[in-house]
Amino acid sequence: MGTGAVAAPACASRREGSEQVHAVAGHGMFRLSGDRCSHKSGEWNAGGAERPECTEGEENMKKTIIAIAGIAAISSFASAATTVSVKYLGKGAGQDVKMTYNGNTSTVFAGQLNHQLSNAGPGYSWLNGNHLTYCTDLAQYVTSSTKTYTIEQVENMPGASPMGLAKADALRALFAVANGAQAVAATTNDYATAFQLAIWEIVTDYSGPSFAINANSFTTGNFKAKKTNNNALSSGVVNTASSLYTSAMNFLQANGSSTQLLGIASGSYQDQLVQVPAPGCAALAGIGGILVVRRRRR
Repeated sequence: MGTGAVAAPACASRREGSEQVHAVAGHGMFRLSGDRCSHKSGEWNAGGAERPECTEGEENMKKTIIAIAGIAAISSFASAATTVSVKYLGKGAGQDVKMTYNGNTSTVFAGQLNHQLSNAGPGYSWLNGNHLTYCTDLAQYVTSSTKTYTIEQVENMPGASPMGLAKADALRALFAVANGAQAVAATTNDYATAFQLAIWEIVTDYSGPSFAINANSFTTGNFKAKKTNNNALSSGVVNTASSLYTSAMNFLQANGSSTQLLGIASGSYQDQLVQVPAPGCAALAGIGGILVVRRRRR
């Protein structure tokens, strides 16, 4: 995610070159348009000579090399910059709300965002197709022109100010307990709105296990939300957001993190969260799977 862009009021528009830029509530704006020796003796190298048994010093060196290689494997994803093409298609279930973030108030859409993904990098072909996504930031645009995004670890989003591991794990748990209910056509407007608001609350205000989401959460903190007529959010939205968050925290405590969530990020356009289908969880081994196992063993 880039910096400097602030979500404009709903329905505002401007023209930039050949693209028409529109403000859409909830997501800001959119645009139309080989080893030295073995562990034991008796092994043979390629030339047919018996390999000597490692000395203690050589063995320690080998362990060090293996450790470094393991770290490199875990971190290789960040430097690989696997990409995917992204195009915004329109809004799904959800509703407009009036939000205040860091002192700026605007009417925004909270809910599903329909995106078309294509040309996904190696190992991510399952991404190709249409996805109902949710956004992580309130200060950038979606665009109906096809743009190149990077496939990213959630904790590294947004790029200008990464949310960190704690918030990312809370988001992963939120998606795990929803189990796809947030990303189907039959999702109700209240559920989709509550789900997006819970995401924004976690990204902006989550501070650990003592944090809670309730009616007061939307009137205090860095992020606030209410109806567009300035009345408090409906009890249906608040109660759904609270229930989802409570279930997510219970999941996180019982199971640790989840690999069912993927980030797609851009330096110029709005970062999105994509649910990983169960068969595709293996595709995340290079992103979060190894990291999750490492965290659980600590």
